[in-house]
Amino acid sequence: MGKKMPDFSNEQWKFLAVLDAFGTSVSIATIGQLAPLLPGPLFEVINRSNELGWLIRKNKDHFALNKNLPVAVKKKLSKINTPDHLAIIVSHLKDLQPAAQADPQTMIRLMEKGGLEKETGKMEIALAENFLKANKQEQAWHHLKHAADRLRGLLDGDDYKALYIPAVLKLSNLSFALGKGLTGLPVYLHKAHDAAQQLGDRRSHAIINMHLGRVYYFSDRRSDAMVALSVGLNEIEELADEDILDQSAVFLGLFYFMQGLFKEALPHLERAERLYKIQKKDQLITPMAPILMGYTLAYLGEFHRAIGSLDCNWRMAEERSDYTMATTLRVILGTVLLLIKREKEADFHLKEALKEAEASRNELALYLAGGLQALKLMKSDRLSKAREILIQTFKSGTKSGLVRQFASPWAMEMIHEFEHLGFQPVPNLSFKEVEERTIKENNVHLQGVALRLKSQKKFSENKPITSILNDLKKSETYLEQSGDIIQLSKTLIERARLELSRGKKEEGRRQIQKAWMVLGGYADDFFPDDIRYLLDPEQHGRYSPETPQESVERFIELSESIFPIYEQDEILSRTVIATNRFFGAERGGLFWFPGGKISKKPEMRASCNLTTSDVKADNFKPNHSFIIKAFKENRPILKRSGSNRTNRTDSSGRAVKSILCLPVEIRGKIRAVLYHDNSYLEDCFDFLDDSMLGKMMGHVSRQVARIYEYFQIREERNDLIVEKSLHEESLDKNGLIYQSPVMAELIKQIDMAACSDSTILILGATGVGKELMARRVHASSPRRDNAIVVVDATTISEGLFESELFGHEKGAFTGADRQKKGRLELADQGTLFIDEIGELPKSIQVKFLRAIQERSFFRVGGTRTIHSDFRLIAATNRDLAEEVAAKRFREDLYYRLNVIPFQVPALRDRVEDVSLLATHFLKQYSKNYHRQSLIIDPETEVLLKQYNWPGNVRELENIIERSVLLSSGDSLEIDLPLSVNKKIKDPFSDHPTIDELQKKYIIHILDKTGGKISGSDGAAEILGLKRTTLIARMKKLGIS
Repeated sequence: MGKKMPDFSNEQWKFLAVLDAFGTSVSIATIGQLAPLLPGPLFEVINRSNELGWLIRKNKDHFALNKNLPVAVKKKLSKINTPDHLAIIVSHLKDLQPAAQADPQTMIRLMEKGGLEKETGKMEIALAENFLKANKQEQAWHHLKHAADRLRGLLDGDDYKALYIPAVLKLSNLSFALGKGLTGLPVYLHKAHDAAQQLGDRRSHAIINMHLGRVYYFSDRRSDAMVALSVGLNEIEELADEDILDQSAVFLGLFYFMQGLFKEALPHLERAERLYKIQKKDQLITPMAPILMGYTLAYLGEFHRAIGSLDCNWRMAEERSDYTMATTLRVILGTVLLLIKREKEADFHLKEALKEAEASRNELALYLAGGLQALKLMKSDRLSKAREILIQTFKSGTKSGLVRQFASPWAMEMIHEFEHLGFQPVPNLSFKEVEERTIKENNVHLQGVALRLKSQKKFSENKPITSILNDLKKSETYLEQSGDIIQLSKTLIERARLELSRGKKEEGRRQIQKAWMVLGGYADDFFPDDIRYLLDPEQHGRYSPETPQESVERFIELSESIFPIYEQDEILSRTVIATNRFFGAERGGLFWFPGGKISKKPEMRASCNLTTSDVKADNFKPNHSFIIKAFKENRPILKRSGSNRTNRTDSSGRAVKSILCLPVEIRGKIRAVLYHDNSYLEDCFDFLDDSMLGKMMGHVSRQVARIYEYFQIREERNDLIVEKSLHEESLDKNGLIYQSPVMAELIKQIDMAACSDSTILILGATGVGKELMARRVHASSPRRDNAIVVVDATTISEGLFESELFGHEKGAFTGADRQKKGRLELADQGTLFIDEIGELPKSIQVKFLRAIQERSFFRVGGTRTIHSDFRLIAATNRDLAEEVAAKRFREDLYYRLNVIPFQVPALRDRVEDVSLLATHFLKQYSKNYHRQSLIIDPETEVLLKQYNWPGNVRELENIIERSVLLSSGDSLEIDLPLSVNKKIKDPFSDHPTIDELQKKYIIHILDKTGGKISGSDGAAEILGLKRTTLIARMKKLGIS
């Protein structure tokens, strides 16, 4: 390279500086936009730089700078590329057409160099959300971590805190979904915790405490976990709205789960699981819910539900391409199948899950699969290999941040058994260490198991019987609290053996009978053969705890327990869950036949572990035929695995073994069918006979009819309330007053457009009657029986726009002491009218655009998706096309609004209507102020028609009202502004007050701006006031 620096102009050096800033190849078109050069200088700098070896040509029109530039050149370019200059480049890049913009990674590098940390963080978060939507969770995790790292040191401003908190919460959920980065989470969460406290964001503060509790639980800090979760629970109970209960459901489930209180954990986990099934890809609200749900149901002995839930969520995760979650759920499904001795199915799922986990390095799935492998080997008496795998599993789990993680009792049982059979203790996890640690922790489930195992050890060591008996009694108490029927039965059997060893045969028999009853329908699977001879003869061999009449009564009691619930979808879902639980089914659904008429595709109104995809699949067609048959024949249909028609296998190896269909009668007509099936457990419907099915069919019909009628009555009541409100508040369809041809044509077009649901944009100056036009559209539309919700954008301060439009949850920010529904939510089924939409802040426009595109949004501080079906009408006195060109209004939002535009003419362009309107307002105000004798004489009428009316119809109304009050005779005495008065008055002749002077001057400026308040050349700008300050002053002075 030559030593002499070329004699480039400043513009040419800036051209090279752009290339240096990018640090990668850039198109000549993009460089030309950022550092424009005429053709001559452009070719000169390219050719000369190429000769010097500075420039690398990547292809026809893409160039990059050589990395090995001379030191002098690097210094020259670095002087140009100051942070301020780079910030300007970034700003210009954003304004370019998408084709000329830089890729996101290049933009991030430029922002970093330009010191735009907040913008960089925002872009990292946006990239993460895009990757989540594309099911690329690894990439999303990296971008969220980068965003959190960037923003963590910039938490002085509230806007940075508001960005940081949701990013960290999403990072936390994603870390658990992927099983990575868990050890580093507390640093981010503590910062977010402090930021939420400083913002007064009570909701985030509570949720962050829950996240900290989860991290501590999985990092072997159980006492810290209990403290964090308890504090979070107290905060949530203070807020206690539906959204915060949704956000916290999985954590509340974990709170009770880690204490071994599975009955208490279940309702929270059921809620969390429902959210998991409906959440969008980028929400990640409840990544642990289906995992905890599967274990909880298994511990409670509800194996049919555990299998149904795990199987459904596993298949759903695969459909969503969430393979990390799918693999983990598959391991747990295999575990439950092994527990109930379905070894063949368990082995199939274990082998497949291991392949998937090893291929993706899914640490959590590998950890759980290791435990399952050890358990499987233990059950087949391969003890040495089982111990080897368990040790390796604990070692690899510790490396991944899963420190001494086993909520499952069988891990403790294996550790105890190894030592009992003479093996060396598992390193760092001897039974003594595990027992002492468990006794200290507040987990009644593991405490109950540990006490039983401890009693066995004491018995083998010939310790005092009273000490052993005390341990067993405590174990029974703890396990009863936990709800684990398998472990409770083991303790009762151990106590029975102890009593028998003491010669107390009757007490031993009593404990055995108790254990048999506790196991219920699973007694045959879990009861030891060596002591069955001690059971009563009628119990030996088959479990029959209740008569058919008792079963029906239990069914009725269970289904009645779901009241009261206030949402129809939830109460129907709870009904299906309740019947699913009673019948011991894995899946269920309520299929609705609209109008009680036969349909090939009935609508699934509610379900349990049965998805829409399942119902649409080819392998469901035979099942569907039974639903149709039950509807047609109005009788229960029960098919067991003996029928070849039901034993069909899908692609995952599942075979539906038994099906139950119950018709549902409402008001004398069959309208639905309740469907249940099983694929893994074939005997779930064996206890049902024809008499029981008939009684249950009748009760289900009454139950669903009760729900149907309750919500129909509630809907009719709401309709009456809305109808009354509309009658009192809304203007009549014919409330517009006009006779001019231009208005007649406009009204004709508006009435035609009103029949559709398309968005309407009403354009016109202030005071022309844009809101009346919007009400006309609503009154002529199919939505006229529902509300029209009006938003006046000029009256809302910028900081409150988001809360006003989308609503907020209790505790979302300082002063949010209750939940508030937003205008979009209130407009559901009706019309949303946004007046002066040009005033919508740029910061809100993107969220508003997304809301009107998807008809869904979140309240401020909330995560529950709110759906609202509204028709949008917008109005503005601005030229939105000019606003778009000036970068004050989003182009995509403008096109979304500008579907059917209407221009309302100014009053000066419809002179024929002036007298008509004046007469109308005279009648209205003369009646209000008891001046019915007033008339408009011909001279006054001429003056009214000659006036220019810059304030349009609103100005005319105000002048008539003022004149009615001030006129002394029978003729209306009007006082029009100076533009039509022949005699110019001295403005100070009447000695006005300061307030009167202000009022006159503000009205004068408003006349000049045509009523425009904010924006360029608006009254606020001319007067040197903030928009909100001007509006407040106008209200104070009585200026409408």
